[in-house]
Amino acid sequence: MDRLLAKDAILETVYTLAYSLDQLDRKGILSCFKPDTPFTFDISTVLGHPATDMTPEEYYQAAGELEAAHVKVYISAFHGLDGPDGGIAESATAYVSWNLDVELSEGKWVVSRLVVKKSALDHPGVMKKGHKRVEDGLDRTGKEE
Repeated sequence: MDRLLAKDAILETVYTLAYSLDQLDRKGILSCFKPDTPFTFDISTVLGHPATDMTPEEYYQAAGELEAAHVKVYISAFHGLDGPDGGIAESATAYVSWNLDVELSEGKWVVSRLVVKKSALDHPGVMKKGHKRVEDGLDRTGKEE
């Protein structure tokens, strides 16, 4: 039971840090670290900056100065082709990852690089049929749009 409680508490810390960073929530960010205790912050493999030791407060201040970031997203995408009766006639699930570089431009976060990698597709014929429908000006059911 202690192991499950620890796992839950660790996940809560990770969720709190991710959400708080997104919201620039000082209280939330600082709650994830030991107060005034330096920790190693290493983004050398992402932005090329060397690892550095900083306090949680210094980290919070630096988070507000962020001008670029690298993001990796994993996606499971269901693709279905509707049949003439409106039900799903064929389907496939694609598993992809997006590697994005984003940067701050005139106060707005914009994508400067997007790499999409397909890791699996359980029924590639469905995607080809879907693309063909689009090329032919048809909708998901195979009818003209």
